[in-house]
Amino acid sequence: MNKTLLLTLLVFTFFISKKAFAQITIDNFNDNINTNWVPGSSKYILKEELGYLKVTSNGTGANYEGFGKTFPSINMTRHTIIKMRIMVPTGATAPRIRMDITDNNGYDSNKFPIVINTVADSIYHDYSFNFAGKFQASWPTTISLVSGKISRVYFYTSAQIGTHTGDFYIDDIQLEDAQSPSILPSDSEWKYFDNGSLPAVNWMDNAYDDSGWNADSAQLGYGDTDEKTIISYGADVNNKFTTTYFRKKFSFIDTTVFKNILLNYIFDDGVVIYLNGTEIHRDNLPLGTINYATLASTELTDSTEENTFRKLVFPESILDSGINVLAIEVHQASLTSNDLSFNLTLTGTEYNTGLVRGPYLQCLSDTSIVIRWRTLEKTESTVKYGFAVSSLTTIVTDPTLTTEHEVLLKGLTPATNYFYSIGTSGQVFSGGNAEHYFLTAPTKGVNQPVRIWAVGDAGKITYEQRSVRDSYYTYSNNKHTDVWLLLGDNAYNEGTDEEYQLSMFENMFESKMRNTALWPTPGNHDLRSYMTPGKFAPYYDIFTTPVNGEAGGIASGSEAYYSFDYANIHFVSLDSYGNSRDSTAGMATWLKADLTATNQRWIIAYWHHPPYSKGTNDSDGNTSEDIKMREMREQILPLLDKYGVDLVLNGHSHNYERSHLIHGHYGHSSTFLDQPHIINTQNSGSKALGEEYYKNPVHTTLPDKGIVYSVMGCSGLKSNSVKWISQSSNLITKSLMNKSMNQYLGSMVIEINKDTLTAKFLDNSNTAQDEFTIIKDNTKDITLSIATSNQKGSEDKNPLYVYPNPTVGDVTIKYTLEKNSKVELEIFDEKGTRTDVIVLGKKSKGENEYILNLSSKEVGLYTLYFKADKAVQIKKIVKVK
Repeated sequence: MNKTLLLTLLVFTFFISKKAFAQITIDNFNDNINTNWVPGSSKYILKEELGYLKVTSNGTGANYEGFGKTFPSINMTRHTIIKMRIMVPTGATAPRIRMDITDNNGYDSNKFPIVINTVADSIYHDYSFNFAGKFQASWPTTISLVSGKISRVYFYTSAQIGTHTGDFYIDDIQLEDAQSPSILPSDSEWKYFDNGSLPAVNWMDNAYDDSGWNADSAQLGYGDTDEKTIISYGADVNNKFTTTYFRKKFSFIDTTVFKNILLNYIFDDGVVIYLNGTEIHRDNLPLGTINYATLASTELTDSTEENTFRKLVFPESILDSGINVLAIEVHQASLTSNDLSFNLTLTGTEYNTGLVRGPYLQCLSDTSIVIRWRTLEKTESTVKYGFAVSSLTTIVTDPTLTTEHEVLLKGLTPATNYFYSIGTSGQVFSGGNAEHYFLTAPTKGVNQPVRIWAVGDAGKITYEQRSVRDSYYTYSNNKHTDVWLLLGDNAYNEGTDEEYQLSMFENMFESKMRNTALWPTPGNHDLRSYMTPGKFAPYYDIFTTPVNGEAGGIASGSEAYYSFDYANIHFVSLDSYGNSRDSTAGMATWLKADLTATNQRWIIAYWHHPPYSKGTNDSDGNTSEDIKMREMREQILPLLDKYGVDLVLNGHSHNYERSHLIHGHYGHSSTFLDQPHIINTQNSGSKALGEEYYKNPVHTTLPDKGIVYSVMGCSGLKSNSVKWISQSSNLITKSLMNKSMNQYLGSMVIEINKDTLTAKFLDNSNTAQDEFTIIKDNTKDITLSIATSNQKGSEDKNPLYVYPNPTVGDVTIKYTLEKNSKVELEIFDEKGTRTDVIVLGKKSKGENEYILNLSSKEVGLYTLYFKADKAVQIKKIVKVK
């Protein structure tokens, strides 16, 4: 057996031994390290190597730089010892390792640091981290962790004296004596019998000896090209074996952690499932006694049906403490069937059979709404609603049995408050109280006050995420939120359904979801693990978007991008990751039609990748993510300018940036000073300072032109990245943006009333760190102006002259310093590439001069960055023949 397969089995299955251990199911060390294990510092490099997690650290300190992973929550109420197998190569520096755990409130076990010292001898050793009595946080507040809901591990390393540099390897991570929720994962190894006969009458019993059977990994079968193991159907393609048999022994530790067991299975065409010799389920086979020759009732020919896991729910008591055996027989519907499939998973869950997720509100319009929820078992779907909590007299029921409930209510009255409950016709799962309500949208075009809440990159399952949430809740003071926008990266790190559960639905936004419709857009973390053929992102299963124009706007026909109306506002959600950003592609074609059709007073567009950012991501950069930002700027922004969009909201960069009211810039940031791009003067947008932004919808030359761009990927985390530090003097930060801040977590609150839009960046301590106002005024004169390169006034303090300009060779740079300063010059070509860095060193107060020789440069436009200590000025230099 190869190393990778062996480790997969070690991580996900349970073996009988004198002392039982179970995996936390943190990682099988064969997944995508870049998305599953996350380095919190550039000083760490994480890599899969031969089935191990290889950790390379470069000068890491025990209290600052770390790495870790978020996972579906585990219960550490009764079992408190986490064991790790670690190997440090002989001769390397043995690290000191600290482990922190985090609960689903986002609090870390930082009050009592638990550390171990490793040994460098090229041997894997078991190390124990005992959290008994240490489920305590000291920062940002003293609080006890919820030991039954641990959702992250995080590691810090240092040398046993000082910082650490070197490699070490992690094998297993185990929660001692605890049962993993992943009892049998997908693609486990199964014994199988495929010789065209019945193995024995008692083949399904626990005591049966299956040592002579073949063994290999699921999915098992033939004919569909997706099998990991091809099994035999006999020598005659027109007379295939009727029945194939499968067995799996596994250990289950008796515990009260789980309430139910989920059994998910794939089969083709008929199946019988036995547990410890007793039949517990059959599907697509006749009732009564069956045998080897019994054919399945119908042939499964739909590929979706053949490849979709079906779910069964059983009480935990169905399993024995100790060794259990699952025995499966799969029957063909005909002896000429061209395919066979089998796979099965077994998972423990703490949920009861009723409500697991929700309710949450989707697709709100003036006359309709979609209410969604999830249950563990399949039930019918019933919503009761009415004008008072005590009078839910209108009932809508969908008799289809499902776990994913989605009920459309229609024929509602605009701008009306309704109360509701969800459940079945005979049972209420949730609702029937004052918290469960929805307020239908006002009639399209009505001028009335509207409150919008926008969060970006919120899905971190941390204290920081909750602090942003709580700050807004305090600010809103129970006032209803009309529109709730999600700006992408709603669930880190892969956008799995489990991550969404913790990021949004469990101990996070439940109270807001019961009465506020949310409108999502996808980010790279929501989609990137699913951008291969045959994979489907949970994002699209979780959210219902108005693909057919149900909430206003033009039907997009796509769940990825859409539009809707609320009062006098038109909202447009775009997909900057999974769809083509080209101006001739489907999304842009729809966008043109949608914006042409709307006559709403305000237009707000939102998507994930910002067209302008010099934060933790660079809209002038060359990474795949940077290119998406650039393409949105080059291909999509001209359409938004043309059709009078007012505000653009983005995430992705983990900081806050907010532009002036700008128009017509689609190129590299170095071109921002080349033409007039600022609407009127370069004001702050502050109403308190009398510097509001104005737009004139009927202006003769610039009707309704100008957009404010806001980057707000800091609703779950903020970053002091190297990029931010190195980009502090660029044109986007200095000229295009009015505010650029990386020290705050926060969200945006937008209030629109008739012709006035006011937006606040609200930090996680309920303080507005930025505020701007846009006013639509038919009487205002609107002009375009060229931005200045230094909005802080340092050009007045340190006068700078560059001449001759244009030049054929030498350029004289004359500058006056108000104090002794360190002076440096940077030269960029017209592509934005830095060509020269000239350090002039410490220069004296007063007039100074430097001759810059451009004789060797090609003809073209160059940008000079003049830096005097922290002050930066930017000049354009034209080189001619």
